Amino acid sequence: MRKCECGNQVADNAKACPKCGHRFTSGPVKFLAWFFGISIGFGVLGAIIGQMGQAPSSTVPSPTVTDSKGRRVPPGVTNDAELLIARCGHPSSDDSTAYDDPRPPIPSRIVEYRKHRLRFMFIPGGNAHLGDPPPYQWKLLGVTDMTAADPSQARVVTPSEAVRRMPCWSGK
Repeated sequence: MRKCECGNQVADNAKACPKCGHRFTSGPVKFLAWFFGISIGFGVLGAIIGQMGQAPSSTVPSPTVTDSKGRRVPPGVTNDAELLIARCGHPSSDDSTAYDDPRPPIPSRIVEYRKHRLRFMFIPGGNAHLGDPPPYQWKLLGVTDMTAADPSQARVVTPSEAVRRMPCWSGK
């Protein structure tokens, strides 16, 4: 037996809760729903940011002491993921598909800060091409809210809301 969101006890093999109708997914189905939900959300965010002309810088070269918006960059930081961690400290979770076997055609890196309820997603940037091996220069794809119980239902967070919830990210 397992417990539904509504508190009702439901058989392990049930596809839906008889009390509230909640549908259960598991394993690969849940992961695929999460992955496609996040991918679609980041695609929408990328389109919005692109239209606003506020796309984040793809990489930050080591010798540069400021980013594209004139904010200070710590020495040795070479990409958006490193910059986030350098500014905001060790994340709650930092997971990448870069070294998965088999590696997906478009690897991703997800950095979570649970205290701020924010999930940052990165893809290879710089001069990376489809199928290139790691290491990657991670480019920020978007930010989602972590308050949804199901990650595939995560809400895309605007850059200004992310900075409000996590001021260290602004680099001020």
